[in-house]
Amino acid sequence: MNYAHFCSVRLACRLQRKYVDFVDDVLILAGDVSDRQDRMVETLRVLRRKFARVFFAPGNHDLWVRPKEQCDSLDKFLWLMGLCEELGIDTSPDDLGGVQIVPLFSWYEKPEEGADSLYLAKDGEDPKMRLWSDNRLIRWPEGERQIARYMLDKNKVKKMMTWR
Repeated sequence: MNYAHFCSVRLACRLQRKYVDFVDDVLILAGDVSDRQDRMVETLRVLRRKFARVFFAPGNHDLWVRPKEQCDSLDKFLWLMGLCEELGIDTSPDDLGGVQIVPLFSWYEKPEEGADSLYLAKDGEDPKMRLWSDNRLIRWPEGERQIARYMLDKNKVKKMMTWR
């Protein structure tokens, strides 16, 4: 659900209507909702009111920082985690009667950032990734190079889960 896309905007508007409820359902929201904080708040509030539970892991679009914003992408990640906690949106694993939901935080490493990069060049792509929005809109704290490790470390399982 990317709020910037027309169909997602229409879906969010439909969900706001009172006659649409999913009070017995669980929604897994796998990121890329919006880079705009106002839209993120609105969307998460609507979804939380409509579903019994909402699980969320942010995507790269959610961490984009526009030029006028006075923060970095890590600030935005931490703000999102606080917002989710405030709204009752789950960002930690849980067992729902034998079904485990495990939201994972992750980030990628570019090829020039080390041997752990999983990047594979594709025919026809810009080899320098000049057009890739993350190169312009993701802004990590000055000098921070271990974002992938930071995100992996955030994946602390709150209880031992039994996989069946």
